[in-house]
Amino acid sequence: MRYALLLCAAFTAALCFACVAAAPPPVTSGGRVGIRTATVPQCTATSFLANVSWLNNQFSPGPGMTPPTGSSFPTGNGVPNYAGDLTMAFNAASPAFQQQLCNLDAVY
Repeated sequence: MRYALLLCAAFTAALCFACVAAAPPPVTSGGRVGIRTATVPQCTATSFLANVSWLNNQFSPGPGMTPPTGSSFPTGNGVPNYAGDLTMAFNAASPAFQQQLCNLDAVY
């Protein structure tokens, strides 16, 4: 009986240590393996701001809904400089995040 218990314990230990996770694939100089990102030819603050619209009315998005029509940023005395603030935020972002912002279809 003692040998059977010892044999079962050894067998269980061997099974536990045999199930080690495989090593991840090596990272190449071009970045992560198997990840593709869409690219935009010119990713600048100007191209990002071209996709930004101001909504004058409340909008609740949902599946299959038509995107709202927006307008340009409001201007005038006492109105924040939205375009300038978005440009500064875009310029402060990492190139990878800038690319993600440029890949957006619209920003409201």
